[in-house]
Formats: sequence, structure tokens, C-alpha cells
Amino acid sequence: MIYFLFLLLILSCSSMKIAGEGQFHKDYLSKENTTAINGIFVVLVLLCHFTQYVKFGSGLVDQSFLFFKSHLGQLVVTTFLFFSGYGIICSISKKGMPYVKSIPKKRFLSVLIHFDIAVVLFMLLNLFLGKSFPLKTNLLALTGWESIGNSNWYILAILCLYLIVFISFIVCRGNKYIGTVITTVLTVGLIYLMIRAKKPPYFYNTMICYPLGMFYGLFKDKLDKVFMKNDFLYTCFVAIALAGFLFFYRMRSRGVEQYALCCIFFIGVIVLAMMKIQLNNEFLQLTGSHVFAIYILQRIPMAVFKKIGLAGHRYIFLIAAFIVTLALAFAFDKCMAVIDKKILKK
Repeated sequence: MIYFLFLLLILSCSSMKIAGEGQFHKDYLSKENTTAINGIFVVLVLLCHFTQYVKFGSGLVDQSFLFFKSHLGQLVVTTFLFFSGYGIICSISKKGMPYVKSIPKKRFLSVLIHFDIAVVLFMLLNLFLGKSFPLKTNLLALTGWESIGNSNWYILAILCLYLIVFISFIVCRGNKYIGTVITTVLTVGLIYLMIRAKKPPYFYNTMICYPLGMFYGLFKDKLDKVFMKNDFLYTCFVAIALAGFLFFYRMRSRGVEQYALCCIFFIGVIVLAMMKIQLNNEFLQLTGSHVFAIYILQRIPMAVFKKIGLAGHRYIFLIAAFIVTLALAFAFDKCMAVIDKKILKK
């Protein structure tokens, strides 16, 4: 399995552009570049989920991959949350209150409709698999609170965060600084509620990356002047980010605070790396442009292939699951575009 990580690395690095001495990629957080980075991580999510459907051996190759997966953990979704937070504050800064008022419909309702359609597909899948869930579980699955075999926690988190942003900026009447502070406070409150509800840590231990992205968007221009002043200062900041990440990574199991700090420094490493290294090619644009659909649908072919006995042929299983997931994601997004146009008037 470790071979697929090397393949992903090779595919990701094709067409790689490295900034020269004293130079930086000024557009490092452009839509194309963030899409490419998310394209890498959504494939890593697929590889991690794949391990839940097949058995792995005790050999070096298999154990190396499992070692990588166990250490990557929830860090695999941090860029999704960070870039989403960054994107929403940039949109609010440019479009103001009209954009804020559109969040319930254009953001929250759009994601919820897409998610619920995917959940219905999983309900149909469960009929095929002979699985049954209580009515309450099926209904709560439509909110992301429960799962019927689908991935759910990230969608629940992003839906809650959209509502938090909307409430925060309505309360502060569009003041982007106060709104971001309120968003952060309410996000911490949401984390506390998740803990009180006894949700697993992965439901909430990366949420802080969303307001982090918003803060970064607010101060990006000033931060760029500091980070990009010269290569020496840049290298110092990279060293600090790496040291902070490694320090809190070792402490990540002690609590949500330590895990959050680990995530913050990890994002710091990624963002600083993007200033010098640009990864952008057709493969990453393909996977990064269909993050939601790939994330939410990848378990469907995996569950089917396991049902028909393909789990004993892991490499065929993975390749087939990846191809079918891409096909499903492409078709799903095409259908959702039509629905958005008719229902949400996007």
C-alpha cells in the first residue's frame, strides 16, 4: 500500500514550480493552488478510508502505510477547514452584508441538500447490503449527527460553522474583525458542546482551523510582508512552524487544546511551503475540484466491492474504488449543479 503514497507523491509533484532565491509565489492562496492542495488531501482521505474495508498484513509494506495513516490522523482534513474559512472571510470582505445574508441559502442549504441526497444514496446502498438502521438514526443521518455508513462528521462541522459565521456577522453588522472574533468564540463553544454530547474527538478536534483561516485572510497582506521579506526570515518561520508542530504532535493525545495547537502549526507548515512550492496539475485540479463528492461518495464503491468479495484483492479493490469514486463524483456534481440552478438559483 505504501506504493500508492509514492504514486500520489509523484503525481502531485509533476509540474511542480519552486520559487527561486529571494522569490515567492504571491498567489499561493489562489483558488487554483488551494484546490490542488485539497486534491492531495482528499486522495489521502480515500486511502485512509480504504483501510477500513480490507485486511492488512504484518509485512513492512503494509505496516508502513498503516503507520503513516495512524500518524496523519485528523490532520488530513485541516486544509479543507482552513481554506474554507479563508475563502469565506475573503468573500465577506469583498461583498459585505449581501454575501453574509446569502450564507443560509447559498452555503448552508446548498451543502445540506447535497449531503442529504448522498445520504439517500447510502440508504439505498444499505438495502442492497441488507443493513438496517432505526428510523431515528436514519433521520439524524440527514443532519450529519449520525452515520448510516457514510462519512458525516465533517459535514456536520461545516454546516455548524456556516451558521456560526452567519450569526456572528449579523450580530456585528458585518464588521469583519469583530465577526471573526465572535466566530472563534462560538466555535470554541461548539467544540465544548460536542464534548458534552460525548461525540468522538474527530468530530471537533480540527474545527479551530476554520476561524484560523478567517484570521489569516484578515491579516494576509501584513503577514506576507513579514514572511516574504527575505529567505532568512522565511526559513526561521518555517523552522518555528516545524518545531511547534513536532512539539505539539507529541502531545496531541493529551486533549483537544494540544491537538488544536498541533493542527495550527501543521497548517503553518503547509501555508509556508505553498509560498515557495507550487503544486498544480490536471490530476490535482480534478480531485480538488470534486472534494465534497469524492469525500462523501467514496464509501459506496468500497462497501459494494467488499460485499462482492473483492476485499481479498486489495490493489484491484483500491484502483477500482478510486476510478468508480471519480466517476460517481463527476456525475454527482453535474446533477447537483442542475439542482442548485433550479432550487437555489445559483
